[in-house]
Amino acid sequence: MININKHRRKIPEIYAISLIFLTLTLVFLLLILQQLQRNITYRSKAAGGKTLTVCADATGGCQYVGGVGLQQAVDAAQNGDIVQVSGTLTNRTPTVDTAIKFEKCMVNLRGKDITIRGPAKLYGENGSYTTPNWDMVIGVCSNGGNITVENIQVMQTLRQGFYFQNANVILKGVSTNDIDNINAEFIGGNVAMSNSIFGGGAITLVRGGASARMINNTMGMGLSVDLCGGSNPSAYVVNNIFLVDQANPGLTVKCSENIKLNPNSKIAFNMTGVKDGCSASGEYCEGMLFGDPKIINSTIYGDIGWSYAINWDLQPDSPALTA
Repeated sequence: MININKHRRKIPEIYAISLIFLTLTLVFLLLILQQLQRNITYRSKAAGGKTLTVCADATGGCQYVGGVGLQQAVDAAQNGDIVQVSGTLTNRTPTVDTAIKFEKCMVNLRGKDITIRGPAKLYGENGSYTTPNWDMVIGVCSNGGNITVENIQVMQTLRQGFYFQNANVILKGVSTNDIDNINAEFIGGNVAMSNSIFGGGAITLVRGGASARMINNTMGMGLSVDLCGGSNPSAYVVNNIFLVDQANPGLTVKCSENIKLNPNSKIAFNMTGVKDGCSASGEYCEGMLFGDPKIINSTIYGDIGWSYAINWDLQPDSPALTA
């Protein structure tokens, strides 16, 4: 005969054992989750997220001082950090990096994932350099990295104002003036630039397979974009003003036929000062304005730029205002 009561006693026991096992499993999982959370928090703190401050002199109360201090702050920064800069800085001992085209930079961002933020001015002072320091050629540079530069002005460098290779770069509200060779050069990687002003006398170059997104900028001597190499680079160049003369067409696109092959590419609604400011076949003439944008004042006054009067706003009758 089967003892039903005996089996009935076993069923609650099985439920109790299962409940205990389930409770222990949940406790174990909670302990694992807590440990993971601690690890994630630790890693987040280790990865950065702090702000390092740089002032022009010791009276500013910053962690780092001057142009040399700016490089020290960058060297101390971890991925995710912000380097906050204020004042006018000059670095008479620029760093040397053989991976960078011209080797010497006022500040080398070292391929890190960081943000450098102003308002601040970086002066190269090329008029006051003597050999061997006269050939400091770049303002801000980096080989690699995910970089954001905001509200930084570079003046008086002999070659590039900004130079990035194989980096993902965001430039917001940056500017250059009195650059002898190239305002900004981007080789490989990606660049997104907005609300920035590059002074006259130097061109901006995007090449080596780099993809560019440039909106609402004013560029002296124009922009050259090379779409011939790389893995189908894109060029989104919209609503920019190019300050040029008859010797420079303002906007040059190499292999412009590739614009149609990349859905992220669009070159339209820009303004240039000369009629041949876009290709004869019209690949990127859509909405193009031709004429003087009538900048109020873009001229530097004084010796090596120390005293200057610049107002990049548009005059009231500028044709760009209604476009």
